[in-house]
Amino acid sequence: MLKNRPVFLDNMIDPFETKLAEFITAASLFQPHRNILIALSGGADSIALTFALHRLNAQKIIDINLHIAHINHNLRGPDALADQNYVLDFAASLNIPTSVISVDTTSHAKDNSLSIETAGRNLRIAAFKQLADKFNCTAVATAHHKNDNAETIIHRLLRGTAYTGLAGIWPKKQFAPNLTFIRPLLCTTRAEIIDYCKRNDLNFRHDHTHDQLDFTRNRIRHQLLPHLQDDSSSDLTNLLNQLAAIARKLNKKITAQAETAWQQITTSTTPTTVTFDRSQFAALPLPIKTELTRMALTHINAPLRNITQTQYSQVTQLADSTTGKTIQLPNRITATTHSKHLTFTIANIQPDTPPTQLNIPGQTTFANYTIIADLLDPAACDLTAFKAAKDNHTEWFDLDKITLPLTVRNRKTGDKFTPIGASTKQKAGKFLSAQRLAPTQKAQTFIITDQKKIIWLAPIRPSTKTTVDTSTKHILQIKLVFLHK
Repeated sequence: MLKNRPVFLDNMIDPFETKLAEFITAASLFQPHRNILIALSGGADSIALTFALHRLNAQKIIDINLHIAHINHNLRGPDALADQNYVLDFAASLNIPTSVISVDTTSHAKDNSLSIETAGRNLRIAAFKQLADKFNCTAVATAHHKNDNAETIIHRLLRGTAYTGLAGIWPKKQFAPNLTFIRPLLCTTRAEIIDYCKRNDLNFRHDHTHDQLDFTRNRIRHQLLPHLQDDSSSDLTNLLNQLAAIARKLNKKITAQAETAWQQITTSTTPTTVTFDRSQFAALPLPIKTELTRMALTHINAPLRNITQTQYSQVTQLADSTTGKTIQLPNRITATTHSKHLTFTIANIQPDTPPTQLNIPGQTTFANYTIIADLLDPAACDLTAFKAAKDNHTEWFDLDKITLPLTVRNRKTGDKFTPIGASTKQKAGKFLSAQRLAPTQKAQTFIITDQKKIIWLAPIRPSTKTTVDTSTKHILQIKLVFLHK
């Protein structure tokens, strides 16, 4: 059971709460959020966070709606259930609505070849997103504090990191279009949290797995950081947090410059590809190139956790290498140089989809695409302007050179077509190999054919047999729109 709270605290604000309130205001943590989901494990940190936010709310120092989320990872047998029950009792004592989600972390780790830590993290974030959406919460408050931040920086240094990793844990970070993670306790230390719990007679649960030295973070916490502190003349946790604050300021400046550069050097994007102008990318300062690489990988939904600093360095040097060179990154990601471009691609293998007849005009769904066909009047079209502005997912064809109907299908062995720029037929497979495309790009190609010939090895190259010219009387425009599944 929970202990009774000292009555005198009900009429005064604790210095710990004052510190939180000042940090929340300075970092604009709750702007523009009103509905906040608190991640409550039952440990000292999350208990202190929940109680402090409840008190600040009750005293009208902040004005938010709270909902508690507890994720039971089912890793510690009866202790996990005891944590869950304690959280429910604690939440009830504060009259805060609470939701519990139980997950099978062990099975998820086994089924997806993940470590227990990674599996737990993935399931936890997914659960937070689910509950945030259900209760219309736009922010999740987690109990990360200064010591956690110091451990994170050391952990990243051991793995190899740049200035982005030195930024540590951000006070406020958007994780999804409508969900932000906020960390109100990043202004406090673990010792301050424990003192706050003692002053308010707040019991909490202890997770014994945090003491096990077979986890890297635990070794950093219990062995490495104390050893480094012994050789430091100042508080190492504060020094590392000061370093993180400086790195975050640097990160913001570099990000702003990279966002401007993105607009200038990006030649095309799809949900699975980003293409930069190669020469412009190569001319940029190294930190900007690194940030642009991160932005490109984020755009194609690549898991950044698996990309090392060494791999970032390899990519930033790629623009100066020979044409056609490819770097294979984790999670089916490739970076490839072309004569004028640098392309990032994440594989999205085309499913084995039956051939489908195209609706002309109209829309047709095939594999991971919606294919939109429109009939255009050449008199109202500017071919030169179209060629200058188009990407490789939109093409024009001379309708009078096509024998309808059109069919879209997967590539087959022996497919031949006459690509623009060639005078004779070529095997589609050999043509793709000659383009020095990454395996991920080859895997995404398919065929659009009329009753006699292939008109488009999509989305790579159309056929020269159906090109639009000054004598064209009817233009067929075909546009590929990726379905983000």
